[in-house]
Amino acid sequence: MKKLMVGLIILFGILTSSALAEQKKLAVLIDCDSDTSKIFELVQGERFKEIPFAQGSMIVQIAAFNGAPVTAEMIMTVNPQTQTYSMIAMFPDNHACIIVPGANFAPIIPPQGGIEQ
Repeated sequence: MKKLMVGLIILFGILTSSALAEQKKLAVLIDCDSDTSKIFELVQGERFKEIPFAQGSMIVQIAAFNGAPVTAEMIMTVNPQTQTYSMIAMFPDNHACIIVPGANFAPIIPPQGGIEQ
């Protein structure tokens, strides 16, 4: 009986520790400019040659504003040849920031059974 109780306590500890995974916050530095053309020149210029691909809205938590969520317009640019991409946030105060610079951009081709998560 004692071994069963110890086993159940260990099992409960494993299950609760994996179920209660800690949320982490990362502080990151991003390129921003009040002259939005400079941000677009950076991603569309000679080095990356990205073109606008998609647009939408995004919510960004900004540490400088106590982590308060801020809504921004998002523009995604892509270079299909080099597979680079960028997600640019356009904030209401007319600042633009490169939120996500990336590489290896490619479509997901789902297997016949669909995409597993």
